[in-house]
Amino acid sequence: MPAIVPIVEGDGEEAAFPLLLRRLLYDQERYDFTVTSPYNARGRTKLTRSGGIEAYLSYAASEPDAAGIIVLLDLDEADCAADLARELAVRARGVYLNLPVVIVVVVRAYEAWFLASVETIRGQPVKGLPFLADDVETPPEPETIRSPKEWLKDRLVPGRGYKETQDMAPLTDLLDCARIRRRCRSFRRLDHAIEQLTAAVDERVVAVTP
Repeated sequence: MPAIVPIVEGDGEEAAFPLLLRRLLYDQERYDFTVTSPYNARGRTKLTRSGGIEAYLSYAASEPDAAGIIVLLDLDEADCAADLARELAVRARGVYLNLPVVIVVVVRAYEAWFLASVETIRGQPVKGLPFLADDVETPPEPETIRSPKEWLKDRLVPGRGYKETQDMAPLTDLLDCARIRRRCRSFRRLDHAIEQLTAAVDERVVAVTP
C-alpha cells in the first residue's frame, strides 16, 4: 500500500499528526493510503536552517513504500505562512526527489486547531484527567491568537498541566474537523494539501506544492 511519510518539528506532532492525517484521508475516502511514523526534526530550526529540510526529505523518501511526503511546521511570529511555504518548496525542488511533496505551515501552532474545536474538548477527560472546564469558549479567530499554547494553558482546570508529548495525541482524537475547517485557513490548506498529494500519486506526478 502506498505510504505518506510525514516530517514534523516536534515530539508532540510526532504522536498526534499521523492520527490527524489518517482521519483526513478517511474523510476523503482515501482508504488506499497508509501513514508512516513521522520523521521528527526535534526543532523547527533544524528544518528551516541550511540543508535541514533537504536532509529530512531525503530520509523520508528512502522509507519503504513511500509514495509522497508531507511536511508540517509551525509559523514563527516573524514569518508569513505563504512565504515560508514557498521558500521551503523551492528548496525541496532542489532535492530532485522521485515522489511528490506538500508543505503545510500551521498558523500559529498545531494548538490553534485545538482552540478551534474547544466545544468538543471542554469537559472531556484527557489521559483520564479533567482538562478544560465546561464553560471555556472558542476564541472568534483562533489563528490570530499569538500563542495558542499559552491560551490553552491559561484555561486548564486547576492543577492540570499541558505537555505536548502526552496531550497532543488524545486532544487530536477529540477534534471536530468540520469546525476547524470553518475557523482555520491553515487547516483548510492541510485538507487541500492531502488532496494534492494523493492526486499526484495517482497521476504519477512528481511535484512540490505550494
